[in-house]
Amino acid sequence: MPFDSAPQQADDLLTFTPGREGLRKLATLLRMQMPPTFEWDYAYSEITSECGTQGCAFGLCRVMWPESFEKERRGFRMVTQMATRFGLSFDDSRELFQSSYGRESAHKWSNVRPAEVADAIDAYLARTS
Repeated sequence: MPFDSAPQQADDLLTFTPGREGLRKLATLLRMQMPPTFEWDYAYSEITSECGTQGCAFGLCRVMWPESFEKERRGFRMVTQMATRFGLSFDDSRELFQSSYGRESAHKWSNVRPAEVADAIDAYLARTS
């Protein structure tokens, strides 16, 4: 399913929704222009100044829906939380949120942009509908 650019109600995005609809919300949020005062919670000790799939996706979940996501610094536990909250298998969650998207550098996650994670979510939703 390609990105739907139709604006969503802000209140709707502030409320966590599990499953596929929650993934759609996360993709929308990952594409949004954040206010200048917004600080990403990268949530992963090796990622301190760039997105990275775990950093931007999980960190954004923690910022937007703190009552639904526990703070975690271990990658496999973040993947497990994302799988549980969004109704994914562990492998699908790892592919979406711990993938380097083919990058080979030492800090391969640091090159991933939030919109790329949103694109991966959209591709997953289209592939599994």
